[in-house]
Amino acid sequence: MKIRKEERVHGSCILKDHMDYLKTYYEVLNERFLKILKEEQNEIDRAGRYIAEWLSKDDKNLLYVIGTGEHSTLAANEIYKRAGGMPCVFPIFSAAAQYERIPGLIAKDFDKYDIPEGAPIIIASHVGMNAFTIETALLCKRKKLFLIGIEATEILSKLPKDFAGWSENKLTLRDICDVTIDHKTPFGDATVQIQGIESPAGPVSNILIFFIMHLIEIAAYEHMAKIGYQPDIYISGNIPGGDEHNLVFNEKYRKLIKFW
Repeated sequence: MKIRKEERVHGSCILKDHMDYLKTYYEVLNERFLKILKEEQNEIDRAGRYIAEWLSKDDKNLLYVIGTGEHSTLAANEIYKRAGGMPCVFPIFSAAAQYERIPGLIAKDFDKYDIPEGAPIIIASHVGMNAFTIETALLCKRKKLFLIGIEATEILSKLPKDFAGWSENKLTLRDICDVTIDHKTPFGDATVQIQGIESPAGPVSNILIFFIMHLIEIAAYEHMAKIGYQPDIYISGNIPGGDEHNLVFNEKYRKLIKFW
């Protein structure tokens, strides 16, 4: 079979005349990774610096994180009790996130948490504009927290204002947060159009959000090293000595991280 190298753009997807769809998916992700590193480095650095300064002030300070949609809730779990991650991460889980377009659901859940003024909180969103996302950000702002928002600028720029997913006030995370990082997800999220299949495959949003979450952690560690602060860091429990290493941190933070 003769392989044709022609490519054409269809929405946010790449249509190829050959069958190397797996490589296409990799190329899309790699391109987005590089865009994040090139274009979001300053904001990632700002987030990491604030987290480093906050955690180094008091051994009992925590980093809070919440995902504000049915899939972006996974972002909170991604850096919780993870090898290479901070034991001081407090993930905020709310069943209401699956009803992200319905207003008025987050306040009841959020009141359960006693978060101190000035604490950093990462708000991860697939887009950055639904009711649950914006109400969460506004609640955090009223509590005088340091807000680090993760949103998709390209999607926001292409959504009509009468789209049903917008919050009532039409705000985005960028309108509210102290730091906002664009995760570069293209319009439609799915990125690979397969010949003979009507709808595209290969969503990228969660992978890109996870990438940013870990970049923020690494940036924070870098700033901690500069100020001479030695952070607590989990290692893998699947290597010898991992359980013993992590048990110390689990005992330390058990009293600080209480979900209810």
